[in-house]
Amino acid sequence: MRSRRAALTVLVLALALAPFPLEAQAPHADWRTLDTPRFRVHYPAAWEGWARHAASRLEQVRDRVEAEVGWTIEEKVDVLVMDPFAVANGSAWPMLGWPRIVLWTNPPPPESVIGANRDWIEILTVHETAHLAHLLRPSRDPVRRFLASAVPLGPIASAPRWVTEGYATVIEGDLTGTGRPNSDFRAAVLRQWAREGRLPTYGQLAGDRTNWMGMSMAYLVGSAYLEWLREREGPDSLPSLWARMTARSHRSFDAAFHGVFGDSPADLYRRFTAEVTARAIGLEQLLAPSLREGDLWQDLSWSTEAPDVSPDGSSLVTVIRARDEPSRVVVFDTDPDTDAEKRYTERIGRMLERDPDDVAPVRRTPLPRKPLFERVTRDGAEPFTPRWMPDGESILFVRFEPDPDGYFHPDLFLWELESDTVTRLTRLADLRDPDPSPNGRTAVAVRNRHGFSELVEVDLNTGAVESIGAPSVAEIWSSPRWSPDGSHLAYVRHERGSWRLFVREGARGGEREVPLEEGAVVAQPSWGEDSTTLYAAVGRAGFIEIHRFDPSTGAVRQITRSLGASFAPAPVPDGSGLYYLSIDAEGLDLRHLALDEPLPPMPPLLPVEIDPAAYFPLVRPLPDSSIAELEPVELGRSRPYGLGRAETRLHTAGRWMPSNRSLEAGLRAGDLIGRWNALAMASFGEEEGGSLAAVWRGWPVWLRTQLFRGEQQLSDQPGCEAGVFACETDALDLEREGVELAMSWRRLGRTLRFEADGGVVLQRIDGASGEASQRIAFVAIEPALRRRFGKLGLGLTLDGRGELGETEGERWSRTRLGLGGELAWSDTSLAVALERGTGEDLAAPFDRFALGGIVGSIFPRAALSTRIEAPSLPAGTAIGDEHEGQKASFAFGGPLRWFYERHRLWSGLGPRGEWIELAGLEASADLDPVPLVRVPGLELRVGVARILSAPLEGDTTWWISTAWRP
Repeated sequence: MRSRRAALTVLVLALALAPFPLEAQAPHADWRTLDTPRFRVHYPAAWEGWARHAASRLEQVRDRVEAEVGWTIEEKVDVLVMDPFAVANGSAWPMLGWPRIVLWTNPPPPESVIGANRDWIEILTVHETAHLAHLLRPSRDPVRRFLASAVPLGPIASAPRWVTEGYATVIEGDLTGTGRPNSDFRAAVLRQWAREGRLPTYGQLAGDRTNWMGMSMAYLVGSAYLEWLREREGPDSLPSLWARMTARSHRSFDAAFHGVFGDSPADLYRRFTAEVTARAIGLEQLLAPSLREGDLWQDLSWSTEAPDVSPDGSSLVTVIRARDEPSRVVVFDTDPDTDAEKRYTERIGRMLERDPDDVAPVRRTPLPRKPLFERVTRDGAEPFTPRWMPDGESILFVRFEPDPDGYFHPDLFLWELESDTVTRLTRLADLRDPDPSPNGRTAVAVRNRHGFSELVEVDLNTGAVESIGAPSVAEIWSSPRWSPDGSHLAYVRHERGSWRLFVREGARGGEREVPLEEGAVVAQPSWGEDSTTLYAAVGRAGFIEIHRFDPSTGAVRQITRSLGASFAPAPVPDGSGLYYLSIDAEGLDLRHLALDEPLPPMPPLLPVEIDPAAYFPLVRPLPDSSIAELEPVELGRSRPYGLGRAETRLHTAGRWMPSNRSLEAGLRAGDLIGRWNALAMASFGEEEGGSLAAVWRGWPVWLRTQLFRGEQQLSDQPGCEAGVFACETDALDLEREGVELAMSWRRLGRTLRFEADGGVVLQRIDGASGEASQRIAFVAIEPALRRRFGKLGLGLTLDGRGELGETEGERWSRTRLGLGGELAWSDTSLAVALERGTGEDLAAPFDRFALGGIVGSIFPRAALSTRIEAPSLPAGTAIGDEHEGQKASFAFGGPLRWFYERHRLWSGLGPRGEWIELAGLEASADLDPVPLVRVPGLELRVGVARILSAPLEGDTTWWISTAWRP
């Protein structure tokens, strides 16, 4: 006993005193707030430059958006600035009365679907503010306005996703003159999908995960459809639609739409796709005589990374992604696969020899190539931008890795081909777009960190990063590439409202701009056979094609013409050819264009001048130069975030099952970023009482406390039967009141998650045998390992808990150890769990393990740590000093799991108890708090089970249980 207490004491002290690292985006970071008349902008201190840049323009954005949408946002808007996944994104939360916007600071590259912009912050804030101005319009029906106090969303929020995202995209284009509606990318996608007859159906328009880019169609096609409707019915048609959706008369979206446009949205969408397809076919016929698309080198599907050719030209590396398969870094031989062609020819020959009247199949695509080397993605660690090292024997690439708080950062990795080993070169360095120097010792890369973008040089031996110039919010860097001899560096930089191509002498020499046509968007530069030829993808008029540049003279020449889009050029070092990516509705393909002989001049784009209206939306609209740029306004000083603003919301919970029907109601209070949360709950029914719980996450170690008082009369549970311990005695009819004081800590990795918890519970227990005071000290740890090898997933979880307690001067101890494992194939999984509990010197019945029931909101788990949760059984079905449990569950995908479990309890040295077995179906969730929408942590369990053994053999039970945690 003494040694066990000493070990527990050491664990508690270690938990309290360990030197935990700080991470910038967690609630314990140094958050600050900037105030404007109608916004509160919250951000970690390191993001001050980006947040100030955005905040200085938000008031103008709001004025323009409200004028365009025709609705004034009444509330002050809270804005969160962060960068959790190191990608470009944002979101709007149109909660009536308390709207929010979340802005992710990482900028998009020029080749991105949102890369065409004059200012990333501008299109991001316009798009998200448009969501608020659109969706915050309340119903004019008093009853619906009253109901919105429980579900604070306006009627327009019920519209299909293509409407909400498509309309914000329309506003994004109208107010900036750039964005997706004015991009070459949207025009190329719609043109290619239409000519293939693959535009999404109306049912797919809101979202389709089965087809490539299916989830982007709400933005790309949805915005084009809304523009078409507006052109067809007039500029007031969309405001009329929103007015009908918010009328006193309740209408569905389809009914409101029909009243404005005279037909259903599905029928008019069919007309829209018919017109767009007809225009695409006409455009295809005009372009056909001048096409220069090279040869299809590999017919792929889904996404493919930009290729890169090895220094000797013998190999090509890229990343191939698939819908249902893990991503792969692959190295292909660039020579023709003569063996594969020979085998194919022989197979066709044998077929015709067996049946001379048979007909050989038409083959329009090349045979699939077998990789020379292949690296399959594990654990979801997606690879990006692979680049050959100068030795031709290893490949530099990027992978996004989590920090201890679970936020992702791109880092550099090296894959050595012959040994098939991967080495991490940097740690949480926020690097992307690397390109190794010809000496192989360093690489140039882009660092996007805290909203700033800069060009850096990386020592590949030490991982040290050195800035090349100053980081900037206004300037965004992309795709730096060394010339073959190391004398020049090419890169793309966004400045003064557009993407521009530059060439620099060495890494730090003088730079010169390579001139482009007005309005063109340039991306992905790559050097040719020497340091005088440069290739890049250039978008103009809705077409994205490969161009060749002579940086010394400024001469430029288009060398591809495609029906879809051509980009990501990868020249062969000897100048004989060029590999690049092309787009179709299945995904990205690899193509090859021979450059052995001089290419003939490229004829004009079309025999006649392009009329954007005639080919809408298949070409880029003419730029609107009349749209004024946003002018920054002066802001005051930021202030410490501190405790933030206290926000409250009512919540209900409870348990509905044959043995326990309790209703809980309470009030949650907390701040926006989750630095603190408080939860007051009251319970009525079979479980009566109340509690006040609070948690502080303003430090790396979270502090938690809960005051509680409650009563459980287990002997009066409905449906009690003989053999249920709690129903045959009043030993577990208890009143509890007390306090929990605890601390917790967790660290999140890609494959390993670790949680630790420790504290004390002081409580008074009043039962049939009188009152008893109790003290409990506890420590719990839960490491969990998750690995993924393609479709195969493996999981292992360890749950250990130790307690030292004293009840009325009598000391005791309890330990619980759980071990779980999971085997998954795709979305089908089998999980098993084993649990063992042991107690020493447990004199009182309420100190022993008790099987059945579930812990609600008003008691901390540490106060009811004896509870072996099994919602299908009455609480206290059996008790004992020892417990053993086993469970197996099976899921076919989705939240429901079939399960079988059994438990037995016994005391002292006597025989082990009989197994209590049950089987059923359950869905469960254990969700962290979401302070952004004022929701505390939620535990949810819904299920049904058949009890297979005494004392309740043959009973079928069900349960619905919700519990809130701060």
